[in-house]
Amino acid sequence: GTNELRFNGSLSHSNPAIDNLYSQYILTSYRQLSVYENNGLYQSQVQNYTLSYDYKNIVSMLFFGIDAGWTHNLPDVLYGSYYDGISERISSMKTDETMDVLSAKLRASKGFDWRMLKIGAECGYSHFNSPALVQNEIVRYKGGSLSAQIDLSIAPSDWMSLSYDGSFHQSRTSMNNGKDMPILRTLSNDVSLEFYLPYDITFGASASHYYNNLNKDDASFLLGEANVKYTYKRWAFTLSCDNIFNRKSYVYSTSSGLTERTSVYHIRPRSFLLKIRCRIF
Repeated sequence: GTNELRFNGSLSHSNPAIDNLYSQYILTSYRQLSVYENNGLYQSQVQNYTLSYDYKNIVSMLFFGIDAGWTHNLPDVLYGSYYDGISERISSMKTDETMDVLSAKLRASKGFDWRMLKIGAECGYSHFNSPALVQNEIVRYKGGSLSAQIDLSIAPSDWMSLSYDGSFHQSRTSMNNGKDMPILRTLSNDVSLEFYLPYDITFGASASHYYNNLNKDDASFLLGEANVKYTYKRWAFTLSCDNIFNRKSYVYSTSSGLTERTSVYHIRPRSFLLKIRCRIF
């Protein structure tokens, strides 16, 4: 096996965005309208330091690593926003406050000859202390986030393979005066299964499950898909059925700093698609 220890440090300066001086309506995305109510340009100096350790053993297919990091940010301007019913209005204020983020991550993976089994896992934690502009006053808030991921793949036989990816995330934010924001907790699970049939026919099925505790009326969300693929020389024909459970919309809530947002995405109903691909070379 091999061991590797790395240390990286950097000092950078952000470039100001000139469009922040534009005081009229700006369509910042296809579903968000913003107005800047300020004439300050955001600039900052960012110090970033990371320490990493990696262990690799190709023969035993074992990989292990640890990462630790610290980010120190000195912004010249803080931005705050509120919603007026039509657009998001963004204001700014000069500041001498600093932002700090401490993070740590542990990751590992192991491969096995038996059934081509591979297991990977990763967990991390970060803590931040930062200022925010709220109602034209600068306040400080702090918080932490915990995340974990796992992936698994296996081929129980020559004619079948299975893979799974799962992730968990939880974050909590509180103001220095003791007021807590709602805890954000999300969970995702993705499972896919493939069967390799005679005559170069492959049948596949997958399911994705999402959970978000801030989605008050629709915390859990499930999607399903199935397909049949036939390969002939350079041609590949795939017939798929998407959104098997015929879900109409996808709701996603986030909590960032002292702001909680909920987005609703309308998705395509259950549909059947025929895809034809040709490999030129």
